[in-house]
Order: sequence, then C-alpha cells, then structure tokens
Amino acid sequence: MAPIALTKIILFSVLLLLFRSQLVMADANKSDVLKFDQATSQIVTKIIKDNKNIKKSSPVILFAPYSGTKVLKVPNVPKRTQKKYHSIFEDSLIENGSGKLQVLTSDNFNVSSEASFKQADYILTSEIIREGETLIFNYRARSRKTRVVIDLVRISLSNLSSTELDDGPVGIPIHEALERAAERLISGSNDIKSLYFNFLKSEGKGFSTEFDQVFVQRLIQKLEERISNPLTQRKLSTVFHRADKLKLHDGAYYLTGTSRISGRNIYVNLTLKDKANRSASWSGYITRSSLATNLAFEKLNYKNVLEKHRSTDRQGILRLSLTTSFGNDPVLKIKDTWYLKVKVDKPAWLFCFYYMADEKTIQIYPNYAAWQHFGGPKIPRGEWISIPRRYKKNEVKVTFIVSEPTGYELIKCFATTEDITTDLPEQLLGRDAIDAGSHKTPPVMTNDIDKILSKEFRKHAPDVAEASIAVTVIRGK
Repeated sequence: MAPIALTKIILFSVLLLLFRSQLVMADANKSDVLKFDQATSQIVTKIIKDNKNIKKSSPVILFAPYSGTKVLKVPNVPKRTQKKYHSIFEDSLIENGSGKLQVLTSDNFNVSSEASFKQADYILTSEIIREGETLIFNYRARSRKTRVVIDLVRISLSNLSSTELDDGPVGIPIHEALERAAERLISGSNDIKSLYFNFLKSEGKGFSTEFDQVFVQRLIQKLEERISNPLTQRKLSTVFHRADKLKLHDGAYYLTGTSRISGRNIYVNLTLKDKANRSASWSGYITRSSLATNLAFEKLNYKNVLEKHRSTDRQGILRLSLTTSFGNDPVLKIKDTWYLKVKVDKPAWLFCFYYMADEKTIQIYPNYAAWQHFGGPKIPRGEWISIPRRYKKNEVKVTFIVSEPTGYELIKCFATTEDITTDLPEQLLGRDAIDAGSHKTPPVMTNDIDKILSKEFRKHAPDVAEASIAVTVIRGK
C-alpha cells in the first residue's frame, strides 16, 4: 500500500504544480509568456551543450532569482510582480528542461550556504531593471565550479498593467498636490524674498520632461499667490536658475526636485533651501489621470533610448568627470551658448559623442581641429579641459550654440589609459569634417555605430571609463 500512497502524493504534487503554472500563465500576456519560453529554451540548450564537457547525465541547475539582492523589493518594482514573472520563468524552465536537467529553486539572498547550492552544476540568477514603464528581466546562467557565464538572456516587458508597475500608493490630483506643496514649502519660510528655481529632473536620469517643467511653473504661480498679495504686502522675485552652484543671500531660497513615473501615478519630491542650507520638503504621488493627456502619457521613447546609453556609465582604472558651463544635466534654451568640461585623474585618450534631439549623433571630440592642433584625442590629467577645446592659452572660450529642435540630448564620453586609435573603426577617430564656410563641423555618424559605442570601446579597452551628461533643450526667452 505504501508505494501506491507515494504515487498518489507525487501525482497530486505534479497536478498542483501544473495547476499553479496554468493560473500564473493565464494571468500574463501570451506574448510575454512566449518570451519567457524562448529564453528558457535557449538557456537549456546552452547548458546541455556545455554539459558535454562535464559528461553528467542530468545536470542540476539552481534557480535563485533573488541571490545577491539584499532586499527583495527591487526599486520601483512590486514584490508581487517579481514573484509572478519569476514563477513564469521557473515553470517554463522546468517544462523545457524536462528529461534533460534537474531544477532546484531558492528564494534566499545568500544561497551559497545552502545544500542545494553544493548539489548544483549551474546557478541561474536574475536582475530586474525598470526603465520608465518597461521592466527588463536579465537571467544569467553560470557554472558553479568555474563561475563562467554560460548564457545571458534579456526579456523586456512593456505592456504591463498599472497594478504590476505600482505598489498601489494613493495619489492625489495635480491641483491638490500643488496646493499642498505650496503650503508646506512656505510654512517655515517667512523671510522669503527671492526664489531661485530649476525644473524637476527625472529621478536618477537627469532629463526634465514636459510634466517636470509644467509642474514647477504652476507651483511658482501658487507660491507667488501666497506670498505676493495685498494682504501680505510682500513681493517675491522669481528667477529660473540652471547652474548647480548658487550663492544665496538673506531671504533667498532655491527650489529643486525630482520626479518618476510610478504606475498610475507620478511621484514628485521637492526641496526648498535657504542661505544656511536649511530646507523644507514635500513629496507625494500625483494621479496621472488628473493630468492633460500630453503630460500623463508623454512620448518619451527617445529619452528612454538615451537613458539606456547612460546606464552603462562606469569608472575604469581612471576617473572621468564631466560637467558643463551650466552645471550637471543642464536645461538649455534655444540660442544658449555653453561648453562641456572634462577632467581625468590620469593622462587619457578621450572620445566624446553628442546624441542630438533630432536623433542624429556627431562626435565632438576628437574632431578635425583636435587632430590638427593637439595631434589627437590625448588630454592631460588633473585639469578641466573645455570642449570645444581652446587652441591657445589666452583664447576666448569656444562654445556650442543651442539650436532647434527642442527635446532630449546626451553627451557620452569614453576615456582610456592606452592609445586605442589604431584599433578603433575609422568613424570613431573624429578626423573627418564638413566644410561649413568659416569653420569645419563633424559629420553625422552612420551605420548605427552610435547605438553600440559602449560595446565597441569595451571590446578594445575593457577598463574604459564612461560618463555622460543629460541635456534638455527647451524654448524660452
């Protein structure tokens, strides 16, 4: 009787697993399930191929999606969403690996101390990245003994529901948010006479969206209504200030803040500081349904592309620092004149590219003039170099002039401690130029090489340092 009872238990467990899998998959988009199925099929194929080297009849793979993630809640990604898609991945892995490999699982952060870790031939971990409304699941399979990565698959989900993207904070309409923010910010600022402000910037990204600009403009109006009126008999001077550094005087305050899309809401965080660096703050969730359609669902496709390029920033064996004459991640107006500032802590070969709002890319360093006057892209250590670069010590700074169209732009620079100019494709050397009459301009990059710059430089210089500056171009007086 015992063997029969055991068979029933196994059968019940299999049915339960199948039932759970069907429930999870039924709750997901069919095309998303297909993406996970294709990913797990690829991983299984790669593992079986690699397993030929160790000649094990049925390799063991440990799926540990939270390994190395100290906090289960990945920033801006609800726990339930993580669990849902990890479950879909796990079920698909079991199905595609049936009869080929054994799958063990662990939800723990530290799996190396578990018995299942020692049993496993391969470890499968995950990383989740949120880019606006898109979730990207990166699953990495590596050999436990050699730590060699066997395969890396990337699954991008962009059609998720608001409940999958949001933990469900209660948002408020924009008019109510403006009232609350204005009241909170001036409650302890009775001496305010001058208000310097900058637009909100996307949290951790540096760009200022249409919402970021409109929200601050309306907030300034609310603050003016409260401070400058017949009852108070006070006046408030407001100044749009875009540089990072600002020396405040008595009665002067500086307003800054960030925003991020959070499912059905937009999260806003504001800070108002005075001369003594004392601050007042307000933060809250604003319902996107209370916004005009163009603000609630802005077309941010190119912004997202630029943010992906920026996500590869890193410091190598040298430190690469970037800023501009308007500070970090500036908001620039049409006809503004400005320049880039670069510094490295070791002599380096520098390569800088400009992704423009019209979705074209040019190389701004080295350029034709840099080769002519400096012999190439090498720059000295420890001093700020302005780009466009001055060719004489006492020469007036050469600048860029902001032109149409408005939108999002990015400066991306790479620095290496070795001369790789003989290894790079000719198009990345910056020698070419177009005659524009009184001066020469760099040509627009072709063959989509601007989309793989990070990959190209890392191929020739694994320790390359990368840094970038987000630029938002707006109209204005």
